[in-house]
Amino acid sequence: MKKLTSFFLAFVFLFTSSLVTHASSSWTVKSPLPQGLYFLATASVDGKVYAMGGYNASHPVPVLYEYTPSTDKWVRKADMPEARAGLTATSYNGKIYVFGGSWGSTTNAKVFEYNPKTDTWTQKSTPPVHRNGAVAVTLNNKIYLVGGGWNSTAYTNVDVYDPQTDSWTTEGKLNSTYGEGFGAAAAEGKIYIFGRTQYESYDPSTKTAKIEGTMPKESVYHSAVSLNNKIYISGGQIITYTGGVATASVTMFDPTTNSFTEKESMNDTRFRHSTVATDNKIYAIGGHYTDRVEEYTLTGTDTNPQLPDPIYEDANRAILTINLTSGIEKEYDLTMAEINAFIAWYDSKASGSGPSYYIFNKNWNKGPYKSRTEYIIFDKIVTFSIDEYTL
Repeated sequence: MKKLTSFFLAFVFLFTSSLVTHASSSWTVKSPLPQGLYFLATASVDGKVYAMGGYNASHPVPVLYEYTPSTDKWVRKADMPEARAGLTATSYNGKIYVFGGSWGSTTNAKVFEYNPKTDTWTQKSTPPVHRNGAVAVTLNNKIYLVGGGWNSTAYTNVDVYDPQTDSWTTEGKLNSTYGEGFGAAAAEGKIYIFGRTQYESYDPSTKTAKIEGTMPKESVYHSAVSLNNKIYISGGQIITYTGGVATASVTMFDPTTNSFTEKESMNDTRFRHSTVATDNKIYAIGGHYTDRVEEYTLTGTDTNPQLPDPIYEDANRAILTINLTSGIEKEYDLTMAEINAFIAWYDSKASGSGPSYYIFNKNWNKGPYKSRTEYIIFDKIVTFSIDEYTL
């Protein structure tokens, strides 16, 4: 093993600020929904935005609204065959597919296809399990259903729907369960799932999932949407010692660097909302007891976050050594992407945001256990060093 470099905490402090350059972008308030909706679903087809279902006040509704960005107007279209909230939707080949959700104490297993050209709904084949709070993602001519659950049971199975054959298959499994309140989107050929404290990826080509790292902020009921192979995570409830606090924050995830960048915040705090992208714009729609709609316009290209030391580009892996206040020394053999994720978390926490601990998933010496997870508390770290090596 060839040791390339080693640096300590003081060195990190010198270089972990102002790592990202933002393009000029803005959030603009647009015409509101005709009625307030939360736990709704959205999708886009041919430059138009569709919002459907969700709760209005305390009861689920079957409504479908079409938004035309050029006129900033909402029009009500044909209702869904059934009312539901906690549903998910995605588009494929000019049509919208709606999955899951519930009304009251009953979950909904039916799948419906909406054709915007004819303003009609058609029932499709039923998925393997009923899901409330799941997320549907279109990728490689298939629709992937991840997360969600029902009656205190959350699912790890990844169910795949083929719109061309109207058939279902069950592929791999996620490492963790994600009930309602998480976000997911596709970028760079993978599906990324953003939970309360961690995020993971699912690769359809290998049918395998991987824990990627720790979320920069511990939150629930956020929304995720993909734009230009970046994923934008907006809103949610930031978890505090006294409960959840709604936020307007927006974070961009870059899968090529496995890193997060803070973006311009929305005008409104919102959670249990939905986001959708079309024509290089993002729309944040509805949320808990609100009908407000915002449009995010990107007027340039985001500069990818770069870690300060270029030696990262040449090294394959590194040994991360963490010295704790207890005198214990922890060592982790990590990829450079995992090292970058740890530094990003540390820098975020040092600036006053993010979870108070970092999660390491130990893939060695598992013994009889299904998994081994170690939590490192920020306040217990004295120093850490990084020793890079090539295989």
